[in-house]
Amino acid sequence: MTASDQTGVAIALLAVGGSMFATCLPLIKRRVPMNRFYGIRVREAFESNERWLDINAYGGRQFAMRSLPIVITGILGLILSTHLVFIYIPIAIGVIVLSALIPLIQTIRWIKESQKDVTRRWS
Repeated sequence: MTASDQTGVAIALLAVGGSMFATCLPLIKRRVPMNRFYGIRVREAFESNERWLDINAYGGRQFAMRSLPIVITGILGLILSTHLVFIYIPIAIGVIVLSALIPLIQTIRWIKESQKDVTRRWS
């Protein structure tokens, strides 16, 4: 691994984090109608338009918040000494994995909890 590897990974992280944040904004603002291509596409989201918007707004917020560590890791990659490339790249991979898994798990948990609330109201 070389210094250019670290720079390349850092630039890629900035692009991924920025793109992740940008794609979450319409979800957060509830501007994405129900579709099969874009959004948090889980079975529960297709129950109704209201449920779609609720799930996508919540999931969008979770993913948007987790885009920040990706961007910060990208910035750090540009300013860190290049002799740290062997440490930086594995950490960067971990940040990406966690920044995808954590909001996914939180969103799934929220869907299950909010589904229980809906069921209780109808009981």
